[in-house]
Amino acid sequence: LMKAYVPLISGPEERKLWEKFEGLFKAYLDDQQKNLKNLEVNAGRGTSQFMVKDEAVTRLIFDEVLAALEDDVEFNNTGALNSTSSAASNYSQAWYIMMALGSVALAFGVSAILFVIFRVVGGLTGLNSALGRMAGGDLDVVVPGAGRRDEIGDMAKNVVVIRANAEQRARDEAEAKGRQEEIAAEQRKQDMHRLADA
Repeated sequence: LMKAYVPLISGPEERKLWEKFEGLFKAYLDDQQKNLKNLEVNAGRGTSQFMVKDEAVTRLIFDEVLAALEDDVEFNNTGALNSTSSAASNYSQAWYIMMALGSVALAFGVSAILFVIFRVVGGLTGLNSALGRMAGGDLDVVVPGAGRRDEIGDMAKNVVVIRANAEQRARDEAEAKGRQEEIAAEQRKQDMHRLADA
């Protein structure tokens, strides 16, 4: 058990406490060995007086060993309590940081959604409305978003070009129809003159 504890020693103060305990424990074991040898040597010759004397010395050494062990245990308990308190504090700080970061991420997410709804969808809805009116024949429609400098603005500019081309085609068709009507009227007039002359 003692050999398993040594690698777990965390610092010089704990090592000093452990070395004190080890030294006293070795002295206790040496004293016990000495007492056992004395008992063997003095077997049957007034050993009770000898044992009372040695027991008092052994008891003092044992009390010192226990005190050193208690100091080491108290040091470890204090360290464990401090580590637990520090870990709880670190956990609490990490929790607050995560909540703050989560709130910021949520705010960015909501902002992005609102941007998409108002900026992108709004622009596309306006373009869709203008295209629907143009498809219905209303070429005097104002195309929203043509002044924007984004993709929706590019689409709006293309719709303006389509509208201008449709207006030009309508004018060209009206002019062609007017010319055909003039030609047809002139043709009728000539046909009437020929009939009248014949």
